[in-house]
Amino acid sequence: MAKKTLDPLVSKYLREVSDGLVCPKARKKYVLDELETLIDDFVRDNPGCGIEDLRGEFGTPEKFREGLETDGEYAELYEKAKKKTRIMTVVAVLLALLLVFAIISIVIIIHELGGTVTISDVYGVTYWEL
Repeated sequence: MAKKTLDPLVSKYLREVSDGLVCPKARKKYVLDELETLIDDFVRDNPGCGIEDLRGEFGTPEKFREGLETDGEYAELYEKAKKKTRIMTVVAVLLALLLVFAIISIVIIIHELGGTVTISDVYGVTYWEL
């Protein structure tokens, strides 16, 4: 959770939701951050509310989690979280492929030019030579 709310009521509800939420870490963080914003707004608009008021507004933690995974009220939030984690995964894979391509290209260029690349330490011990 990004904001680390100071309200113990909000923290308690978020912890209850988090404990049973089974999904990748990045998706879980996104969902909990968004939920924390919604709850903070609710608490600010309803001073003096209790845990039962939160459960009345957002449902029990179990119902909230079920609503994420089905076509419940918060399913859109869960879908946004899934989309964000998919995008992050695709970007990471593309960056890894780009790095591999760059390394292979450098090796091929050096090899085609007839040069050699020697990797050694300060003592002159050669570890790798192309």
